[in-house]
Amino acid sequence: MNKICAKLLSVKGGLYIGALLFTLLMIKLTWFTEMHMYDVQCQASAFDLAHLQEGELLRGDMLLQLIEQNGRLSLAYYSAFDEPIREYAIFEGELVTMHSGSLTYDYNVNMTDYKFAEVSHLNDYLLHELNLDSLKLGQLFPQSIQVIEADLERHFLVIKFSPSNQLWACKILP
Repeated sequence: MNKICAKLLSVKGGLYIGALLFTLLMIKLTWFTEMHMYDVQCQASAFDLAHLQEGELLRGDMLLQLIEQNGRLSLAYYSAFDEPIREYAIFEGELVTMHSGSLTYDYNVNMTDYKFAEVSHLNDYLLHELNLDSLKLGQLFPQSIQVIEADLERHFLVIKFSPSNQLWACKILP
């Protein structure tokens, strides 16, 4: 009789433990899948090396602002060299999947607005960063953004764009 009671208790106890672990797993998965991408602003110095052989090195600034809200992504790139034209490109996207283990967000993205110079530094850069052959309004393409490192106390974030593997060090916006 004691063996039968012990088996019933161990089966019943195992079911309770299994149910508890399943509940904890579901809570963890719900928390991670509802995590959103941080809103960030990134700035970098940019150099045009095309004129380097002529002895001229053009220096400019590049700014990226990334805002995510309810699975909608907004990417805004701004470029300013010593030219009168300030270039920009705006992209919008929808979250497709979120990989909680690697903190990677997969989006379907398209360009919604832009202004490029006749000889565009930003266009060339974006073709490389977004791994595209050309940029067109409404063009839909996949883009993955991975959080490589986050220092929330210092409001600092490192993100990586895939498949190009471009890295940005960014300030987390309040």
